[in-house]
Amino acid sequence: MQYIFLRKDVVKRRVTVSATLVAESPLRVGSGQGETDPASPAKLQLLKLNGVPVIPGSSWKGLFRSTGERVARGRGLRVCSGLSKENCVREGIKDELQEYLKEGEFWEALALAWDKLCLNCKLFGTMSVRSQLTFKDSVLKGARTGVRTIVAISRTEGAVARGALATVEYVEPGAEIPLEVLGTNLPNYALGYLVLILRELHTGGTQVGGFKSRGFGFVRVKDIEMRVEGGVREEGGRIVLEKVDEDPADREVYVEKALFSRLDAEKFFKYAEPLVEVFEHAEIKYPQ
Repeated sequence: MQYIFLRKDVVKRRVTVSATLVAESPLRVGSGQGETDPASPAKLQLLKLNGVPVIPGSSWKGLFRSTGERVARGRGLRVCSGLSKENCVREGIKDELQEYLKEGEFWEALALAWDKLCLNCKLFGTMSVRSQLTFKDSVLKGARTGVRTIVAISRTEGAVARGALATVEYVEPGAEIPLEVLGTNLPNYALGYLVLILRELHTGGTQVGGFKSRGFGFVRVKDIEMRVEGGVREEGGRIVLEKVDEDPADREVYVEKALFSRLDAEKFFKYAEPLVEVFEHAEIKYPQ
């Protein structure tokens, strides 16, 4: 095996998922230390780029990883949270991996990472291992915003905080959110895993942004398109997604050509079901 799923020096497959999401409830991604509008009446403002609400790629990556953690564990897989003290590299292989990399022992480092990293660390990255997914920033053009007064809760005491009223800015329901995810060297079971995460987003199994307990952050997929370049052939009027490596957990999968056109959500998830089945039946034996 050539450990293609982990590698950056060769490209066997490129994947692009582009979708339009629609906010079904108020949506809020806070500004933190980012751009703020002094004219806004809201104390807690939205993150904006040139005055336009934006969801950064880093937020999408965190959301997909945490959602995937729940999906994978529901399938009985062992995956880590990716937090600084709870990731696969931190749990025992950091020094050994860095020593291999320092000495230029490329294949030894790959073999160690393959055996010890969970699916999420392989896909989303971790210390010393770069992600195989890139999430682009989502700029919500034309989105209407509102301001709402809320009762603030103390994080430490779990009760109403002093000076309890706060004004928050949010994106109103109905806003369209562009989402684009780029993937490299993904095996077919990782594609199925990605589809399941997207389905969780579509069905309300996961929420975007803050104030989730207040009902914020529900979205649905309006339309979506998946493009795959590399490890693809046509056979009998269908598309065959080949294995990109001799990964024993992976297998070839036949899908309809329609999967690779712009589709509404229900059709996309229907045509992507063979990929989901590959993930659900994959005998993923790592991390060891």
